[in-house]
Amino acid sequence: MKKPYEAHENEYGKMESAGIKSWFLRNRPWDIDPHDEHFLEDVFAQPWAPHNGRVIELGCGTGPLTRWLAKKGFQATGVDISKTAIRMAVAQSKKFNIEYQVADICTQTVGQPGKFDLCLDGRFLHGITSPKDRRAVLANVHRLLKPKGIFVLMSMCAPMERAALARQYPAQRVLKNVIYYPRPQTETYADTKTINGKEYFPARFVGHWESLLSELKRAGLQPSLIRFSRCLPEEPVSSLNVAAIKC
Repeated sequence: MKKPYEAHENEYGKMESAGIKSWFLRNRPWDIDPHDEHFLEDVFAQPWAPHNGRVIELGCGTGPLTRWLAKKGFQATGVDISKTAIRMAVAQSKKFNIEYQVADICTQTVGQPGKFDLCLDGRFLHGITSPKDRRAVLANVHRLLKPKGIFVLMSMCAPMERAALARQYPAQRVLKNVIYYPRPQTETYADTKTINGKEYFPARFVGHWESLLSELKRAGLQPSLIRFSRCLPEEPVSSLNVAAIKC
């Protein structure tokens, strides 16, 4: 039985077949969210931010942000649970000295402890809906970072406009702070729920932005630069970008 975030493997398979090179390019004109890129530039403008050294991106997908960081001069590592995504990342990164690894960061040890100046959430943490798995991921982040190393979180969050979300994505369901997707008939996932006679699997954790900051603090990561973007009718889920320093 698969964990919900393993569903990405199917999507990357479709992308590879269609020649789509990165996650955002499925429905956006860019492969790196400009909002995230601007936030990273602001992080690097801070006196406590590293400007070189080792960086690891967790949930790197096909590697657009990992390559962006390599161009900045970092020695980069990318990790993702999807074998297809990593294969696509390697194919697109031949001009770079980047190490890629397939791993489930909720259960496996990745990277060398205390070796990284920067750890980046490649918009994967909101795909981890289990509280136990989220704690495991953030413990892994803390283990990977050097003292005073930086973790950059880029996440969906609440508040959200549920009516607007339902109009845009009528097949999805929201229970408490988790968005559920319809379960494909050919796939079996853990933590599925039956809603009105149909099965759904948990796909996105949309906790309140203040609760996300509390998660980081409990993991020994002190938020030091925060950018919150509140939901709008055309973008019914809020977003949170945080740079947190390892305590």
